[in-house]
Amino acid sequence: MVFDNFILGSKLDSNINNNKDSYIDDINNKLYVIPSLQSDNGNIRIYDITNCNLKDDSNIPVHCNIPLYNSFNTNECFIINDDNINNNILELYSKDLTRYLTINKTNCSFSNLYVNETISNISNNNTFNCNEAFKSYVDGNTDRYLIPYNYNKLIKITDDSECNIDILNDFSNYGLFKTAQYYDNHIYLIPYNYSNIIKYNVINQTSNEIFLNEDLNKGLYSDSIIINTTIYCIPYNADKILIIDPSTDTLTSNDDGPLLFNQKYSKGIKKQDDNTKIYLIPAKETNVHIYDIDTNTITKNDGNIYGNDKFSTGIFIDSNIYLIPDNHNYIARFDTTTCNITNLFELKQSNFSSAKEHSGSIYMISNKLGFIGVVKDPYIIDTSYYTIDLNVVNQHYCDIKLTSAVLFLIPENNTIYTRSITFNGHMPRTNTDNYISGFYYDNCKFLIHISGKYIIKINNDVITEIINFIPSQNLDSIPDKNNNVITILVKGRSNTDDYLYIIISDSNLIVKWKISSPTTEGTLIAIDNFIIITRKFSKAIYSRITNKIYLIPYNISEMVVINIENNDTIEFIELKNRNKKLLIDLRYKSFFVSAIENQGYIYMIPEAYNFIFIFSIYTNKLHNIIDISSFNNKLYGLYKFVNAHLYEDESHKKIFMISNIKEHLGIIDFDIGEGTVLDSEVNFDIISKNLFNRNTTTDIYTMETISIGNKIEYSAVVKYGNVLFSLKSIDDNTSNIFEFRPKIDIRLDIENKLVALYNFENNTSNAPYLPDLDLSVISDSSEQYVNLAFLHLNSNLNLNGNTILNIENISAINFTDKIAIAFWTSNISGNGTVFEYKKDNTNNIKCYYSNVSNLHIEINNNDIHYIKINSLDHIVLNIGNNDINIYSNNVATDLTDLTDLTDLTDLTNNFNNFNDFKIGSNYNGYLDNFCIFKETLTINEIEVLYKTGYYSNDIFRTTTKNNSFKDTNGKTIFEIYKPSPNEIKYIDFNPNDFLEANKIQKLSINNIYSIENNTVYFIPYNFTYLLALELDNTIPLLKIIDINKNTDPNRTELRTYINTIKGRFNTSIIVDNKLYLAPYIESNSGNYYPIVVYNFADDTDVENVDITEIKNIKSDLDSGSGGISSNLFCTILFYKKTEISQYLFFIKEKAGHSLLYKIANNDIQKIDYTDNYLDHSNIQYSDGYIINTNIYLLDSDGNNIYKYVITENDLSFKFDYNNIITFHNDDTNIPTYSKMLEHNNMLYLIPYNTNNIGIYNTATNTRSYSCNIGSYSSNEELYKGGTIMELNNISYLIMVPYDADKLYIYNIDNNNFTYIEDPIFITNKFTGCTVDLKGNIYMNTEYGDILYYSLSVAKFYKQPRLPVLLKKKKPISFKDLYEKFHTDYIYPEYNYNNKQIRFSDYFNNGGAKYYTVANTKDNEFIIDTTNTISNVNDQTNINTSYETFIEQQCNISLTLSHYRNIRSQRYEYYDNYVANIDYTIDSIKIKNDNTYLYYTQCYPENTGNRVDLITKRTPIGENKNLPDIANLPINNTNPQTEVLYKINIGTTRIAEKVTDDPYGFSSYTDILIYLNVNKVFNKIGPSYVDLDFRYFIKNGINTDIPNDTMSSINSITFGIKGTIENGIKINMDDGNYLSSLRNIDITIFQYGIIHYNENLKKLITISNQNSLLYHLTLTIKENINIKKLHCNFIDLNAQIRLNDNRKISKLIIVFTTNETIDLDDFIDLIYLREIVIISVNSVTITIENGTTLKQDINIIIYENV
Repeated sequence: MVFDNFILGSKLDSNINNNKDSYIDDINNKLYVIPSLQSDNGNIRIYDITNCNLKDDSNIPVHCNIPLYNSFNTNECFIINDDNINNNILELYSKDLTRYLTINKTNCSFSNLYVNETISNISNNNTFNCNEAFKSYVDGNTDRYLIPYNYNKLIKITDDSECNIDILNDFSNYGLFKTAQYYDNHIYLIPYNYSNIIKYNVINQTSNEIFLNEDLNKGLYSDSIIINTTIYCIPYNADKILIIDPSTDTLTSNDDGPLLFNQKYSKGIKKQDDNTKIYLIPAKETNVHIYDIDTNTITKNDGNIYGNDKFSTGIFIDSNIYLIPDNHNYIARFDTTTCNITNLFELKQSNFSSAKEHSGSIYMISNKLGFIGVVKDPYIIDTSYYTIDLNVVNQHYCDIKLTSAVLFLIPENNTIYTRSITFNGHMPRTNTDNYISGFYYDNCKFLIHISGKYIIKINNDVITEIINFIPSQNLDSIPDKNNNVITILVKGRSNTDDYLYIIISDSNLIVKWKISSPTTEGTLIAIDNFIIITRKFSKAIYSRITNKIYLIPYNISEMVVINIENNDTIEFIELKNRNKKLLIDLRYKSFFVSAIENQGYIYMIPEAYNFIFIFSIYTNKLHNIIDISSFNNKLYGLYKFVNAHLYEDESHKKIFMISNIKEHLGIIDFDIGEGTVLDSEVNFDIISKNLFNRNTTTDIYTMETISIGNKIEYSAVVKYGNVLFSLKSIDDNTSNIFEFRPKIDIRLDIENKLVALYNFENNTSNAPYLPDLDLSVISDSSEQYVNLAFLHLNSNLNLNGNTILNIENISAINFTDKIAIAFWTSNISGNGTVFEYKKDNTNNIKCYYSNVSNLHIEINNNDIHYIKINSLDHIVLNIGNNDINIYSNNVATDLTDLTDLTDLTDLTNNFNNFNDFKIGSNYNGYLDNFCIFKETLTINEIEVLYKTGYYSNDIFRTTTKNNSFKDTNGKTIFEIYKPSPNEIKYIDFNPNDFLEANKIQKLSINNIYSIENNTVYFIPYNFTYLLALELDNTIPLLKIIDINKNTDPNRTELRTYINTIKGRFNTSIIVDNKLYLAPYIESNSGNYYPIVVYNFADDTDVENVDITEIKNIKSDLDSGSGGISSNLFCTILFYKKTEISQYLFFIKEKAGHSLLYKIANNDIQKIDYTDNYLDHSNIQYSDGYIINTNIYLLDSDGNNIYKYVITENDLSFKFDYNNIITFHNDDTNIPTYSKMLEHNNMLYLIPYNTNNIGIYNTATNTRSYSCNIGSYSSNEELYKGGTIMELNNISYLIMVPYDADKLYIYNIDNNNFTYIEDPIFITNKFTGCTVDLKGNIYMNTEYGDILYYSLSVAKFYKQPRLPVLLKKKKPISFKDLYEKFHTDYIYPEYNYNNKQIRFSDYFNNGGAKYYTVANTKDNEFIIDTTNTISNVNDQTNINTSYETFIEQQCNISLTLSHYRNIRSQRYEYYDNYVANIDYTIDSIKIKNDNTYLYYTQCYPENTGNRVDLITKRTPIGENKNLPDIANLPINNTNPQTEVLYKINIGTTRIAEKVTDDPYGFSSYTDILIYLNVNKVFNKIGPSYVDLDFRYFIKNGINTDIPNDTMSSINSITFGIKGTIENGIKINMDDGNYLSSLRNIDITIFQYGIIHYNENLKKLITISNQNSLLYHLTLTIKENINIKKLHCNFIDLNAQIRLNDNRKISKLIIVFTTNETIDLDDFIDLIYLREIVIISVNSVTITIENGTTLKQDINIIIYENV
């Protein structure tokens, strides 16, 4: 199933921002759209798409918004991929790994968390109704004091955790302090806008002032610092550093002169352990200044960073000071060794009031925007910076306090509401923390670095760095930069084989790391000789079907594939369409942004590209291309989509894509119409071993249920070479229309050549299984029978010369144009005729003896040859219409040249009319085995007949020609592998290796399936070789493996056994990718009985087969139990006791013992039985099963099931007898049941000598029987094998016939039977079968006449149907049916099973019959072939064949109306079209012999009214190798690629441009005439823009040079953005120049102006239009953004000349002085309709002129008094 249609679907409300990503929650039906960091709206928008059609043109409202970005965020977020787990939490991490967001998918609750920090709230109910209440704090003893700034109280906080607050005594004035210091139970409040220092005693809560006598509001000191016992106050507007000695409260200052200017410093800091220097952080100064305490002087450093209040503080780290921005956009760094200052990186938001350092990270508090900025090592690039959102409104913080590992934020206003930040421990560092993606694995999160060099693992918030996933020697080869990395996690088939692939695009490297073994070092894979370019790929897609990774091209023209199956080899696939390479030479190379894989097809989602590519992983080619260029007006062209999702609604799956900025969803879906049922074909190609997970303990393969069609589910379990699979439809609409059943997949009509055989065993009749052709003895004669004791001739007919026999009813035989007659003669005593046929004198044949030594052949009365004979002779006469041969005792003689072949043709053609065929006229001697064949015999058939006396069809040789096996219909069933000379372990195919007397004599009577290599093995029974049918090939490939070719030259016994023993192996099992073969042996032969193991998974050597001989078990079988050393084992059973103890039970048939084989150490033991009453050692078995610790064995009589409990005693195993379940007490020698099958703990017994299935419930220990099977009775040897599968939620048991003539299917759930009939079931005996993953059943014959016979699972319809299933069953017209199935077009209203097939293809493959209604010339589709229609064309009322129907249609010249809604959407037209061109199909006709299909294709007017006649070959035409017929253009030429001819009238006139153009005019399709903004058309010559059609002819002015007209121009477009002073004049003509012109579009943009032509008084003048011979459309559009202008008179002149004001409609002018208005100044304001004058203070205003204005203007005057 391939999606084939694109539409714009529903709209997402508010989806008008830049999007980054999206996520679909299939469980809760929620769509998450993730914005980009640049988006205007930083919210994640969640949409509830429950019950949404998605294809409707409706709005999907926002379910809820979750904030992701604020204005101060600097790092984008990415989603943690949870594809591999069922997680109810969606997580996003910022790329610097500082912040993560968790969203509950059920209720959409969310938490915004930080990786390194945890934020806690501390608050109480006290509030302060002022802004900037506090600016800093001091700690005293255990208390904290908030220093008032715009508040009049000092606040004490006694407990951070409790936030207890004491409000101290009021100050007499407002606080007005920015800084304070605590010393000896006193707080020194340093004045900012206060006049003195306040010294506050915290013990007795009193205060006094230390007088400075400064002015208020001066902004004295911005900070203070205490060093040793001295307080240093940092000047802001003060001119000195103020120094306070707290011990005496004396005041001093620095020794320098007064500091100039204001806003000097914002902070003073010192380096730890250095008490000699204070570094003064610049507010307005350009660099950091340094105060030396020892010298009491300031050193000023020059700098170049300007601005007011640039930095609020600084943080010392090593020898650098990192300057924290306040009113500055950069974090800066001051190097204390060089005294240089440098801006580091720019911030989106700053206004930081304070900062602290913790563990190398700097935490900065923004006092206005409610967030913390964090700068981490290495402090040099923007990825070192992140933000912490405090999630507060109108709550500011002034300072940060660091206590141990906790930051406390000091509030500045409003509530005493503070925050504490606890550090969680820092993440491991790389050069930068810059991660781009993440995923879940093994309950942990793994995050990938932007360089691809680093991975971190997060387990329960514990973060560790993965250090060994890249080989250490390769680490330095990968640069620490954005390498455009993409990753994909490949889950293996067991939980120990999971790999992470990291594609480092820019370095052409791939890292493969075994994530399931995280301590294992990864490997590096180079993409050799590949293009060096950034961001090659947009996404990696892994397909378990092929076990390959597909890298989706972003800006390259190839798809790169990682073939995991083939040791991670790199494959390059050129993306082509019809051998044309795509994705090259395009302006924008942002091809695909994402991709979706569905059922083996990869849909590449475009970013800037105009096409959706659909890539088939089955063919490694583009399957289809969908053109979406026509939707560009509703998509953002260069950034169409950001992501895509596969989503299943109530109907079916579809792909929807998230637009960038635009609201519409893009939908990729089936082209299915309203009211239709999507009836998809089952795609078994999806199924491969890679979809299965292997349990390494039980060796059982299981898989999750997958979809292999629309709502068609498949699952399977593979146990030890046996497949149980389930297939069902889960859609009510389709499950009542079709069901799955086995069907015949091979047709072999092995028609018997032999039509008459007379072996004269006491009768003269034909053999009983041949047609009823008796011999009648002519009256007056008699026959006599004798017995001979030589060769194979037992009973003979003795003829004495008087006996004549006639063959009756021979005309009933359907002879071909060939015939063969064979017989034995002996004891000839004279002359006489063996047989004679005589129609007339010219059509006769006679075989007679002239004497005892000569046999003659006479044709048409001519004796053409005679041969010498012996006393005992075998004669064969082969007669064809072109040749004749006689064989005497297997020696051939060609008689062709001795006879007239014309006569011979007459003879063979008339042989059907035998009415006079006589045997024995005048013949004396013995006659035996007289045979008549309706075809000639092959040499091999003659040889077998000679040697054995029996005829055997040489079908094997004839069907295996050219190393392939074909069925009757010519379908190749399998091909036979032809090995190369060095592949000596494989055998070249030779039919003689397979055949004995033209028959395959029990080569293999058992087969088994291997999922690991998708191969059916045919176990050698009498064959020397092992046959392997490999199913991965399109046509299965049969390999002949010589298992004698092994590495041990001393295995002579094994070679002898394989080459000579009859019944070598009868049963097998596959465990751990090894094929175990148990010896069988038809008769006691020798002392060598090997168990053989074939290790096919590791069998890679081309010369030797990986065969292991476990042991010669002859000694293990010898005992006094009475066991027989032949027919040894009936089955092999796998048993697991513990995780490491695995065993095989070899269950005896007639052997002395069953054996136990320990897989771990190759040890073999005998199995003993424990039962006090019954000796079980003599019981023989035919089959068995193990369920838990119980083993159930069916005895060889097929009457009883013996139940044993498996026990282990002293390291040996025993079968403890538990029960016997008896089904029949039958004394016959034929077993009642032949085999057992297990399903859901039920055992089903296959009927052999009974007509029902025995059923045993192992859970309830109860026995039951099925209903009877057809009309079968006892003693018929019905079935010997079968299999079980689940179809349509029902379990079926399929039994392959042995002597039964039908394949019966037992419905286990409903206890009823259905059956399949096929002639091959009559002529073959099937002994067993196996099933592959795709539902094919491989059945062994007893003799292997055709190696295997295959059934396959297919859809069977419960009712007659159209390929398009309509809910309303009603007739459908021929026209409508053709519309649905036409091969080249997409029809939005119909589903055509996603198969683009021609109408004739459908009927040639078995569609229902059609009838023609002559009166209406319409056609009705009849789904019931018993119906008839009256008044049918040609007055016939019988069923009309398709061919006749087509002929009738052509004879009556049926014409069909236009088809609706047809639109070209196929990429095959890309070469000829720039955009989609709509066209219609007018008529349809099919040639009388159904070899060609014709229709006309009409294009609309805007593409030139072209009509093409299209001719297509039908499949019949293709089979006849008829030539292609080129499409015939009926008028005009093919549409051309758009070529634009541009004329800039701001630089040249139209006539000048056309005259100087050097190129051929006929190639252009469109003309663009444009005038840019601020340009004025004022060229010399005509003052108007002169557009004259006569200009558009090359060298039209110079008539001496041949003309070249612009004959392909379809449209002329004017784009006016500047000013045209004198209008436009268009002079048309009679069509000689712009002969294809149909449209002129004039667009006047916002700033564009066209003034009147003063002479013509018109903006646009058209002349000579009446001379046009065709319709031309002239469209004039103007973009007018009407607005008003309000200004003072002094600004009026400048304002009205601005582009934005050129099209104002209203002007408001304010006058404050006496002024004059000249209305002529407004001549360019052609849209001005109203002037409002506002006079202030009674000024005088004069208005004059205005006669040049083209419009009336209302003037309104207001006086403001």
